[in-house]
Amino acid sequence: LAASVSAADLRKASNVVAVRFTPGEHGLMWDEDRRVTSSVLQGWMRGVRAGWTVIAVSGVKVQTDEELAELLEKAASGAGRYELLLEKGQGSFGTEAKERQDKEKRNRVRLKKFFSFQCGIDRVEHRGMTCEQLDRVLDYAWRYSEMWYDSAPAKHSKTSGQPLNMDILNLHHLNAWIIMPATRPRKCSMVEMLCQKPQPPDWFISHWWGD
Repeated sequence: LAASVSAADLRKASNVVAVRFTPGEHGLMWDEDRRVTSSVLQGWMRGVRAGWTVIAVSGVKVQTDEELAELLEKAASGAGRYELLLEKGQGSFGTEAKERQDKEKRNRVRLKKFFSFQCGIDRVEHRGMTCEQLDRVLDYAWRYSEMWYDSAPAKHSKTSGQPLNMDILNLHHLNAWIIMPATRPRKCSMVEMLCQKPQPPDWFISHWWGD
């Protein structure tokens, strides 16, 4: 589709569909070409599928994923309904969804082999972690992070939907791919997967989640 045509002209194309959304979570993730990589919640219920490309938000054409993120966040946080124009792509939703499910399943299997429950530590202040134990977590990330993707919504992450690597990896990614899946079965802390007794720390280091 030519970039010079208007949003009204785009609407006339046979492979373009208009989808109406209500304010709130839209459930869409996309890549740098504005191609939908995941559709859940409203997106899925309203028929949007992976492989489609977003070309306009509320009558405004978008050329970059940054423009799309900005316009869609503004529309989703507004008071009224809004419309997306999407160019239909190949029906690859099932394939992409299965690939992602397979990646997550393989990761859970690897985690069980790499980290196993060691001991329960009742007192939170005794859940210190040594540098060697942190290195085990990082070692896992070094080995497998290039098999992961950023699962965060586009409004929360600039790399949403993109493949990950150690150059862009942050604590949100580690939480999604290591900490949560490793600790969820036992509902424990990560350090309880790494040590065999309580570990009162010598130092406390805090952090900010706004990476």
